Amino acid sequence: MSNYIFKTSLFLLFFMATTSYADGYCNTRFDYCVNYPKTLIKQPESDNRSGTGFKLKGSSASIMVYGGYNVGADDNLTAKPYLNMLQRQSHSNYQVTYELLKDNDYTVSGYDKQGNIFYRHTKANDDRNTTVHFIYPKSDKSKMDGIIKQMKSSLTLK
Repeated sequence: MSNYIFKTSLFLLFFMATTSYADGYCNTRFDYCVNYPKTLIKQPESDNRSGTGFKLKGSSASIMVYGGYNVGADDNLTAKPYLNMLQRQSHSNYQVTYELLKDNDYTVSGYDKQGNIFYRHTKANDDRNTTVHFIYPKSDKSKMDGIIKQMKSSLTLK
């Protein structure tokens, strides 16, 4: 019985720590959600209602979450062709040091032209997508690692 109480107590402590750590943002226009650490300050939703930004006190980091339709140069795209297009754009606009392309998501990171770190994770389905996008100075890497992990793992596209 004491082992059961110990395991239950550990679970409750973990659950309380996790739930107090995050707030949520859901977008009804593109039907996605993301959890973000309470250390971030959520900004007003964009005028076109596609997403929002976040600020981290004492940092110049740009943190955004947004959604959209899978649109290419010629037509609407399904998930895989849309993500392939994002991959090509990433290689054109950034120095890519890591990427993982799957059927319904694409993660990429590296450096922008100013030497800042960028990290972007996109999920896509047949007609829509959602992205969490981070750009931050190298000096903020230790601050951003946990934030990125939290937001990337919680991003859902319904």
